[in-house]
Amino acid sequence: MNFTWPKNETGKSKTNPWLRLLYWGLVIALIWFAYLNIQPYERAVSFLGGKATSSAFISLIAAIPLINGIAAIFSKSLSWILGAILWGVIQIIEVLPLILYNNEKFIEKIVTEADGRSRYQEKDTDDPTLKMLKRTYNHLPISVVSNLEVLKIFTYTVEPIPIIKFFESRYE
Repeated sequence: MNFTWPKNETGKSKTNPWLRLLYWGLVIALIWFAYLNIQPYERAVSFLGGKATSSAFISLIAAIPLINGIAAIFSKSLSWILGAILWGVIQIIEVLPLILYNNEKFIEKIVTEADGRSRYQEKDTDDPTLKMLKRTYNHLPISVVSNLEVLKIFTYTVEPIPIIKFFESRYE
């Protein structure tokens, strides 16, 4: 199956200019909404980063003429990068269970693995560490799914905090 645009005799594709404009408009809208979604996380990262750095170090860097501008640009871009990473990780944790639970092969693999897995019996004479390892091994396929559920609940609980703080600071 060919998923390319039809080409005319000169080799250029004959796409409709309105369709191309719509495509780039959607790309720009997606970038804009990603920017709006990342902005509270950037503020949270810069707030936490501001609390973590020492004021003596900042005043030392601010006193050096050329380096202070470079450091300001670096710190602003670093907070945006870390905010985007934090936003991406939260989005993956929230969406991954939906993707995995709708994948029949994944569900079948987990159920087959949990049913067909050899189990280790815990004995009273076992070392406590060995008991813990046996318990962990016996619950391994299911623990991945349950830990993912716990992470999902945690991110849905924590995610609104930077957004609320962002809007509080904006409308004060």
